[in-house]
Amino acid sequence: MHSEDAYQKTLDYLYSFVDYSLTRSFRYTPDKFDLGRMANFVAFLGRPDKAYPIIHVAGNERKRFSLFFLRQRLALRGILHRVIHLTHLVDYTERIQLNGQPISYDELVILVK
Repeated sequence: MHSEDAYQKTLDYLYSFVDYSLTRSFRYTPDKFDLGRMANFVAFLGRPDKAYPIIHVAGNERKRFSLFFLRQRLALRGILHRVIHLTHLVDYTERIQLNGQPISYDELVILVK
């Protein structure tokens, strides 16, 4: 399959899921959106958060500045090894960045397979 075709099929698949952040439904109240499911998932994975030094920056706004600031501070201290940045501005591949560079279309296709 042509690389561009595979990328488009991957996007179609990813966009087929409901984005609950864009829905306005009172059935999804704060008591329904807790971290319980994520805690169970992380436990299922064997607690990789305990095995690796990780900083997780989450939220709706100002993540880019926070990541920039953290990257600069960690680099100055010589402890920056790798930064994975998940966001989306123009292209879907911008959602997953490694050391400030978006992954390629082919890498996204492989990750989603």
